[in-house]
Order: sequence, then C-alpha cells, then structure tokens
Amino acid sequence: MKPAILIALISTPLSLFAQTPIKFTHFVKLNSDTSTPVAFTNTVIKVTRLTLIGRKDNRTDNTGTVWVGMSTADDTQFIKIAAGESVSINIPDSPQRSIDLSQMYLDVATANDGILVVYE
Repeated sequence: MKPAILIALISTPLSLFAQTPIKFTHFVKLNSDTSTPVAFTNTVIKVTRLTLIGRKDNRTDNTGTVWVGMSTADDTQFIKIAAGESVSINIPDSPQRSIDLSQMYLDVATANDGILVVYE
C-alpha cells in the first residue's frame, strides 16, 4: 500500500508545484552632467522589485559615487550608491503599490557615471 502512495506522489506533475517565473529586465542610465540629475527613463515603467548598481555599463563599475532620488533638483537625491555597490528595493505585492522609474532621478559626482537598473 505504501508504494502506491509513493508512486502517486512521484507521478504528480511538477507544474502543480511550480511558481510563476520571475522575469527581470535591465537597462543602464548614464549622466554626463554633474550638476543636473536625469530621469531614469521618459517612459512610465511601474515596478515592484528594483536593484540599482553603481555601474556605467553591464560590467564596468563607476569611477565615483552616484545618488538616486525622486527630485529633479541637484544635490537632493537621498540614496547613495558607491561604485560597484547595489541597493535593492522591494514593494510588497499589491496592485496599488509600485515605483515609477520615470519619477526616479540620477545625480552623479563624476561625468558619465551611471546606474544599472534591474527590475521586475
């Protein structure tokens, strides 16, 4: 009797236990002007998971520190990211809560430094 139960469990399709796969997308945003923050994107992109990495391309760390925030004014961004370091932001699952990447701004200490943005 016990082997029959074991066989029934083994023959259960794995898709029954599978979760929805997470799809991540990424882009790099550079800023050539040390006195003017730039928006991450001009397109509304609402996300619930976000990782920001201090890089000027997928594999090259920045020269200096960058700051990220929600303001267009210089020197008002509040998230500091050193070269090669990262910050992750996770929003609890809720259709009403998200971060709009078009409302996030990048300020740099060194021209042509940037941010690698990885999001879901």
